[in-house]
Amino acid sequence: MDHHGDSRTRLLDATTALLADRGFHGTGMKDILGSSRVVAGSLYHHFPGGKDELAAACVQRAGREVADRMEHTLHGRPLVGAIEAFYAASAETLRASDFRTGCPVGTPAAETVTLTEPVVGAVADAFRDWEAVLSAALRRDGWPDRAAQAMASTLLCLFEGALLVSRAQRSTGPLDAAARASMQLVEAGPPA
Repeated sequence: MDHHGDSRTRLLDATTALLADRGFHGTGMKDILGSSRVVAGSLYHHFPGGKDELAAACVQRAGREVADRMEHTLHGRPLVGAIEAFYAASAETLRASDFRTGCPVGTPAAETVTLTEPVVGAVADAFRDWEAVLSAALRRDGWPDRAAQAMASTLLCLFEGALLVSRAQRSTGPLDAAARASMQLVEAGPPA
């Protein structure tokens, strides 16, 4: 029998990976249970709301992990260098997964029109958190608040869009182009 902590972690890990690859609707309960090696009773013990509650928890956890990774990448390094490193790591993840693994937040985000509120809310919160991390980094580099917020939103949109197009085209070219554009925007500085 599974230990509760182990089964919960396995459910979160497996479902996060499935959401990044297939999105919410492409991930079935059989996939989750098979990939996590957890029985349905254990899933409902940890997540009484079923797949919706589990997916929301996965998106929340992935959102926090990405925000932490962004802060770590930004710490003690120029913003342009951090952007370059983040894009390079993302391109490597794409290549290593044969262009299957997308963003565990962005992939389900493409389905928000058909998702339930807990999942939609988790996606929106993750994107807001990422924008806040980017905005804080821009403000540290001297950007005024409004310009920093607008640029953070732009940088996030460039990245998520490029990741989606890269997966579709099975090429890191769109990520490379978005990285260059992002670095140029940041190097240009805030609008006068």
